Parts: sequence; C-alpha cells; structure tokens
Amino acid sequence: MQDTRPPAWAYFGDGPIRVRNQFELDLVLANPDPFGEHTSALFEGLRWDDDADGVVAVADGAHQVVARGLLPAPTHELPRLGARVETIEIGGRPSPAGRYGVGTVTSLSWSHGSATWRVHVEFDHCTGGWQGYPIYGTDTFVWMVHVIDSDEPPFSQMSPDAIERLYHSRQSQFAAAPAPARPAPAPAPAPARQRAHPTKSAAERERSRALAHFGDGMISIWSDADLAHLLACPAHIAVREDIGFSGRLDRYDDALEGRWVADAVAQVVAAGILPAPRRELPTFATRVETIALANRQSPRYGWATGVVDWLSWRGEWRVSVRFDPRLEMRRGGRLVNFSCHPSMVRVVGGDEPPFSGMGPDEIKELFEELRQRT
Repeated sequence: MQDTRPPAWAYFGDGPIRVRNQFELDLVLANPDPFGEHTSALFEGLRWDDDADGVVAVADGAHQVVARGLLPAPTHELPRLGARVETIEIGGRPSPAGRYGVGTVTSLSWSHGSATWRVHVEFDHCTGGWQGYPIYGTDTFVWMVHVIDSDEPPFSQMSPDAIERLYHSRQSQFAAAPAPARPAPAPAPAPARQRAHPTKSAAERERSRALAHFGDGMISIWSDADLAHLLACPAHIAVREDIGFSGRLDRYDDALEGRWVADAVAQVVAAGILPAPRRELPTFATRVETIALANRQSPRYGWATGVVDWLSWRGEWRVSVRFDPRLEMRRGGRLVNFSCHPSMVRVVGGDEPPFSGMGPDEIKELFEELRQRT
C-alpha cells in the first residue's frame, strides 16, 4: 500500500504517530498536509527526561493538531493531558457500584479505523474488574468522559441508574454510525472431509468440566465461588499451575481484600493444591518497594514503590506490584506494574532494610545475588 503521509513523517515509522515531546509535536505541526488516511495518532505527552530528574509535557498537542485542521474536531469536549476526569464505567464484571471512575488523563488518541477520538485515563483506585482482573485505567470514548469542575453535571452526583440512562443516550447520539455495506457472500466451499475426533477418556472429560468454570486463561481467584470451586477439584486444577489471587473486587476495601487473599492462599496451600511459599508473601494491597531492573530502560535508582495488586503461582510464587504513580523510564515510556519474585519486594515500614536506603550499585549487587539464589 502506498504511503500517503508527508516524507518528513518517516520519523514515526510504520506504526501510529506518537507525539511524546515538543520535537515530535513541532514535526507534526510543520507539515501542512493532513494525516495519511491509514494513520493513527497517539498523544502521550509525558516521558522521562534524561537531562533532568523529572518529566516533560506536551499538554496541548492534540488541541493544536485539531486547531490546524490536521485532524477532525471531537464530537464532545476533548480533555487535556493531566486533566482530572470522571468516566462512565458500565459493563464490567463487576462494574463499580457508582458506575463511574475517577482519574487522570494520560493520553489522547485518534484512530482513522474507527474515526473517533479516545481518551486514556489512569484511575486513582481500582475501579471495577473484568473476570477477576482489577481495572486501574480505561481507554474510552470522549463522550464517556467528564472533566471535573467543567460546566456539565458530574457523574459523582448522579445515581447509577441516571448514569446508565445518560450512557445509552450518548451512545445513540455520538456512537451511531451507518453499518458498512456487507460484501456479496462468497460461494460456499466444497464440504471438507470430516476428521475423526480423538476420544477423550473419562478422566480427561472430568478435567475439562472442572476447568470450564475458569475458561482458558489464568485461573483467577477473586470470589468465594472461585475459591470453593478450586478447593472442590484440586487434582484437576493443579495441572494448570497458573493461578492468580486478585482480591474481592466487589468490596473495594484494601484491608478486607488483603485478609481475604491471605486466607484464600492459606486454604489453597493447606489443601495441598499449591506448595507453601519459601518466603512470606506480602499482604495484598500493602505498599512495598521493589527492585526494578527489568530492562535497559529501568529507573536510574533501580527501585520503585507501589502497591501489591496480585499474588500468583506460575511454577513459583510471584508478586505483582502496581506502581503509584506510574514508573517513568529513562528513555521514554511508563511502567504500570511489575511481576517479580517475593525476594525482590520489601514491605514499606517492615523489618528488612528498604531499597530506598541503598545506592544503585548496592541494588544491582543484591539483584544479581537474589536472581542466582531464586
């Protein structure tokens, strides 16, 4: 396919046009031609600055591109990067009780495929879930976002039913689009030769029925029903060796979720389904420090702070830490969470020496020692 973008835009390569700093914004604005019809644009605007201990921001990049006529104006108010917003949250499993979330705009994007503006919001706290996975952010339509302190009524002052009615109203107003014409149906292929299906043994059929409750992905334990199902058929579940404990997402209380996860792990270990951890696991939802030397873009000090948001078994026990705020990398980009061995985690205020009191060289030496040991 012929590239319709201006030659100067070869800087961005074949993927979406990512505007992350002033240089990239100036490069886009310097081209009078509109974006190529096969191009999407992402305005992130925040990255680590190698020359200073901080971040640089391009807060108005998307608005400037719209003002120049390079991209169409949104159908609803386009928030600015860093703006505090509320978003409509309907359809999760479970959805938040109030049907909305609160957070900060971290990026804006335009997709020619869907011809819509989208807003990425990082929530202040876990807002709902999906099949046991906690939701800490959303990538949503502009019309599902309310800028706090703007003229429109905030979602936080509406009832859940009122938010759902507003959602359906805006969905019909902003999201209605004619369905694309369907191509003529292709001629039916000749019937394929039927293959003989392998016959499953009685034990394999029983295992399939036991695992059907959890689907094909990770076995996610986030409710009393999931825990009871796991304890009822341990012989079949253990073959997966991919089990995660994510807390009671219907409670939204860190202390209660922490006790629930600790009790769930203890019951699974006592039943002999999983081995006991060789090192004490940190409590779900506690603040911790973790060694962060995952790749060449790791933070310069080699450690970061966050909150435990996941405990899992994948051949060994692992701890997932959600960084708060998100971890800024030296060469651009941000890291939301990090999964590591429990030995790489120190509870803030615990008995072990904190990583924040160590120098970068000490952390590197400790990291190599722990990695060889584990």
